[in-house]
Amino acid sequence: MLVFVSDLHLTDHAAGQPELENHLITLLESIRRRACELPECKELELVLLGDTLDLLKTRRWFNNPGLRPWRTETAELGDLVLEIAREVLVQFQNFSSRLHQLKAELKGERGIECKVTYFVGNHDYLLNSTVARLAREFVRDKLGLDGKRGEDFPEFKIWPEYRVFAAHGHQFDPLNYVYGDLKPFGDAIVIELIQGFLNRVGGTLGLPEDNAIMRLLNQCYYVAPHLLAPLWTISVLARTGWQEDVAECVTEAWSASFAALADESHFRENLRRYLNIPELNVIERTLLQSFRVPGPFRKRIGILKIADKLRKQIATEESHKRYLEGVRSALRNYRHCRYGVIGHTHCPGLWPLELTGLEKEPRLYFNTGTLRQVHQPVIYANKDLRHFFSGFVSTYVLFYHPRERPDGVMNQESFEFCHTKSSWRFA
Repeated sequence: MLVFVSDLHLTDHAAGQPELENHLITLLESIRRRACELPECKELELVLLGDTLDLLKTRRWFNNPGLRPWRTETAELGDLVLEIAREVLVQFQNFSSRLHQLKAELKGERGIECKVTYFVGNHDYLLNSTVARLAREFVRDKLGLDGKRGEDFPEFKIWPEYRVFAAHGHQFDPLNYVYGDLKPFGDAIVIELIQGFLNRVGGTLGLPEDNAIMRLLNQCYYVAPHLLAPLWTISVLARTGWQEDVAECVTEAWSASFAALADESHFRENLRRYLNIPELNVIERTLLQSFRVPGPFRKRIGILKIADKLRKQIATEESHKRYLEGVRSALRNYRHCRYGVIGHTHCPGLWPLELTGLEKEPRLYFNTGTLRQVHQPVIYANKDLRHFFSGFVSTYVLFYHPRERPDGVMNQESFEFCHTKSSWRFA
């Protein structure tokens, strides 16, 4: 049995973590139960398909202003990555303990060999940096991962016996993947824009991370796409009726964070190189070009005005097409594979890929979604954006080995797209 789960985004702050950890343990129990129900199951591989530990969504970057993912790798950066990873797994020690117990239980009760494989995504790729060997060793030990302690975590892999290709999916996202020495622009959006916004609101209003307002605003991390996060916070303000000083603080914090991102020297110096990335869509190119506006005018424009101006295009941009095409291209390269699995977008789903003249059977693209809250725009008939649709998503993808078919039909691959919990509402 081969199981994929992705985008857990485990962070180092306590707000909201106990609830998430309970969902994770429920997920592991669901997977254990499925394995034990199959008499022919002899092995289980659980693949954490990227963005499991979130090394970007932390205040620790602001406690170390000289360190950033896009700057020169130093021993101090490696120490910070280890510090963040340690604190994340302190917050989720019950989850890591349950992983170890799961392996022991399956082996002892059913003779099932269980292994856990860790992929890196765009929020934890720093684990593979040359200065982060100690962090890799720590994560392997703490989560009971297979492989040599200090070796890099994979970005993609093929399982011939299951006919599966898998990757996190950020490889198909031009602003969230490493292009040679050009680090992801998305790192700065998370750290300087979104985390910077949260720091400014909390600092100005004197609110701790576990305050109700901060816990709600922290959900802006899970707005898809990220550029709509400012508009989502405005819709939250309108719905909750917060006091005028809070609303003013939120607006000012977004403007100041946008200005700080635009003033980051690495991106000013490399803006032309980012704009030359051929895979950029209209929205991404417009966002980058906004940083060319001279500083005195940039704050006046602000991220709120940019997002509002582009909201129809942002909301109707069919960004899933780039991931569908990316998976299709990968499956062309690995013709034996029939299934392509990625995460990254936080939007679970299953899509058939069109047959070409050389193909005799349909191929399928799976997206593993997330185990987090997701806030997506609602598009009305006039293509306007007025509301967000919010919900908790908990999904995973499971592939049976040909000898494990639950319906008794042997020597054919089989899969399940599983929801352990899903609830949606207007926000």
